[in-house]
Amino acid sequence: MEKLYKFKSSGKSLFIVAGVICAISFVGLPVALIFFYMASTSKIIMKDDHMIYKMLTTKNIPYKQITKIRLAKPVSANYYAMNGSHPGVFLNFATVIPLVIEWKGKKTKISANFFENAEEITRTLEEKTGLTLEVEKA
Repeated sequence: MEKLYKFKSSGKSLFIVAGVICAISFVGLPVALIFFYMASTSKIIMKDDHMIYKMLTTKNIPYKQITKIRLAKPVSANYYAMNGSHPGVFLNFATVIPLVIEWKGKKTKISANFFENAEEITRTLEEKTGLTLEVEKA
C-alpha cells in the first residue's frame, strides 16, 4: 500500500514567495529556481516497508532502520511590525515544526507541518516502527 502526502498550499506559497523575492535580483536567481523546484516537487510517500521523503533530494528511509522519531522545538521566523498605528506588534509568519527521524546513524529533519495530514504521517511512523513519538517542550 502506498500513501502520498503532498506539500500544503501554505508551504508552496511560502517557497514561491521566497523564490520571487530571490528572482528580483539576478544574483538570487539560482536560489529562486531551487525554491520553485522544492515548491513543485516536495512530497512524502509512505510505503509498506519504507518511506520516501523528497524535498531538495530524495531519501528512502526503511522503517526497520529508524531508531527514534521526535518532534523538535518549533522554529519561528518572527519579526516586529514597526508602523505608526501598532508599533512592536508581534507577527509570526512562518513556524516550522521539525519531525526528526534518526536512522542508521543519520538524522533527517522534515518540516512536517508543511505537508498534508502531518498527524497521519507521525501516526503511520509510530505504527510501522513500533516506536513512540517523542515531543520536545518549547
